[in-house]
Amino acid sequence: MKTRDSNDMVVTMSIRHEPDGTWGRNVWFGRRNVTDVRRYYYRTRVAARAGDISDDIGQSGRVR
Repeated sequence: MKTRDSNDMVVTMSIRHEPDGTWGRNVWFGRRNVTDVRRYYYRTRVAARAGDISDDIGQSGRVR
């Protein structure tokens, strides 16, 4: 089953290396009907893969 937002669009992690050297990742709240999608940035790719909507800046490698 694919994760979808409230507009029925597929939501993915979309991890990529950003120009400033951080790793960006889409995070969201919910499982089937995603309601809050944000882009968080982490120091390492490993931290980005483990990223979660509940991470605060400075927590779990999140930088901004």
